[in-house]
Amino acid sequence: MTMNANTFYQKYGQYIARVQQYSSIREQDRWPYINPGRLKGDLEVTDSALSPYFMPYGIHYDWYLSAVLYRPGRITYVPLPYGPYPVISFEFSGCWMAKICFRGVWYVLHISTSKTPQYDCKSQWKSFLSQYKSHISAIVMFQPTTLRDLFDKSIDLHGNGRPVTLAGLIAEDNACYTLVYDYMSARVVTAADARTDYIGRCFRDLLCNEPDLIHYSRL
Repeated sequence: MTMNANTFYQKYGQYIARVQQYSSIREQDRWPYINPGRLKGDLEVTDSALSPYFMPYGIHYDWYLSAVLYRPGRITYVPLPYGPYPVISFEFSGCWMAKICFRGVWYVLHISTSKTPQYDCKSQWKSFLSQYKSHISAIVMFQPTTLRDLFDKSIDLHGNGRPVTLAGLIAEDNACYTLVYDYMSARVVTAADARTDYIGRCFRDLLCNEPDLIHYSRL
């Protein structure tokens, strides 16, 4: 199935919009309109040097899909009910998005990256993959900003006052997408002439230490 603006809204966006507008769990007056909180299903990282960086932080949209939300300087995550489950994340400007099966439980993660060391979690993520690779049975990972034209479009629209963010989506079949996302309407932004939908499929990639690439390339 081709993923375009209409497909996205029918499969995912309408459920986000419904929760944002009507849900009894709406708790705040600004997007995402729900206070993200602690979700059941901790990702157990026992290494004391790594565990402070991992933080459960996200939303379940009526169990149609889940969202992991961004926090600077953290690797945020959300536990998922099962593997082929769609997940979305927002506010990408260089961060990575991943979905893993860790000790038999599926999680989606948003890995913060930055040129400022205190907000950059690449080394912590690589250490996690190295130390816990025997516990990870599957991994899907990508960097939404690799579709530079969509990243640039999101920056341009945001600078002109549009309520947009660059989002990442991992669909049920683990296909990875970048989209310019209108967070008020929960829709993919389209061009003024309606001929272009600002969404594209991304290549999967891994943010690993070099010795671990052989292990994870088999998954």
